[in-house]
Amino acid sequence: MRKILILLVVAMLSVMSYGIRGVKAAALTGISDTMDRQKISVASDHTIKYRVTSGMSSGTIIIDFNTSGFDDGSVDYTDIDFFYGSSQAQVNGACESSCTNATLAAAAGAATWGAVFAANVLTLSYPTSGGTALIANDYVRIEIGYSASGGNAQLTNPATTSSASQKIIEIISGSDVGNFAVAILTDDQVAVGATILPSLTFTISDVVIGFGEIDSAMIYYATADSSTATTEPANNLPTKLTVSTNATSGLTITVQSTGSGAAAGLYSTILTELVEAAASTAVAGGTDGYGVYGKNSSNLTIAEGYDNDGNSDSAITTAATTLASTAGVVSSGTMDLAIKAGVGASTKAGVYSDTLSLICTGNF
Repeated sequence: MRKILILLVVAMLSVMSYGIRGVKAAALTGISDTMDRQKISVASDHTIKYRVTSGMSSGTIIIDFNTSGFDDGSVDYTDIDFFYGSSQAQVNGACESSCTNATLAAAAGAATWGAVFAANVLTLSYPTSGGTALIANDYVRIEIGYSASGGNAQLTNPATTSSASQKIIEIISGSDVGNFAVAILTDDQVAVGATILPSLTFTISDVVIGFGEIDSAMIYYATADSSTATTEPANNLPTKLTVSTNATSGLTITVQSTGSGAAAGLYSTILTELVEAAASTAVAGGTDGYGVYGKNSSNLTIAEGYDNDGNSDSAITTAATTLASTAGVVSSGTMDLAIKAGVGASTKAGVYSDTLSLICTGNF
């Protein structure tokens, strides 16, 4: 009799064991949760992805953040997006076709999933009617937080780390179950610093220019080869200025004439005779005038007194005055420095010259 009882018990346990194995839930696969912050106590988005094993046309999907110490705060259905379908690329992408972008509400309804956080547990409830079923082997993507369309609230990370900095979260998706781990750190950001050195470059393409032989008949223009010219030189002539700087407030280029030492202009040291400086637009043939101006500018602002536009143009002086400038950083700003002159019939014959000092200052 005793042997018979033992055999009966063994048989019953075998049946029970078989029954338990028979109803064991299927496993979810490919589970991941991408967060945008993993620091303790800060708010973070969650992008949860997985693949179901079994289909689902009723019931719930439950994601338990509570056991890991997350706080749902004010997160509600408006902060959640739920996508699923048979195409992984569609579900994990824009979900433009062959993919269900589920309609969510605070409670399930016709063709509408319920999405509720309670005690830090998210429950997605299948529509009461008219819902699109999850098919076996469908892919799922659940967005929680700002990444959801219209999302304005996020889950707050646990206040403490745990063994190996990980937190375990459980998903029960219909009859399928799965777990995944996320890392929670004391700090998830690395501070990186750098000091950018100040820079300032300034080049002058030609440091020797001139008028050649001139008389009182015309207006003459300085040229790169000191030949006689009665028309304005082409772009990039007679000398081109090029500047670059990373100074926050840009740069300033100033210009001044040596002249006679006391007055600006073309001066003959032998004759002690001066062709006086004048506004560039005031220079005329048959009268003394020596006008410095800028032209053909790129990424440089020529000062009003030197832009040769007839509006408030001014004569160069023996003191430094602003020729051009920038308000901020500039890379390869350029302009041409040009000069024109006229002389009177009574201006003494001889050799005249001037030296222009150009200074570029970075405004760091």
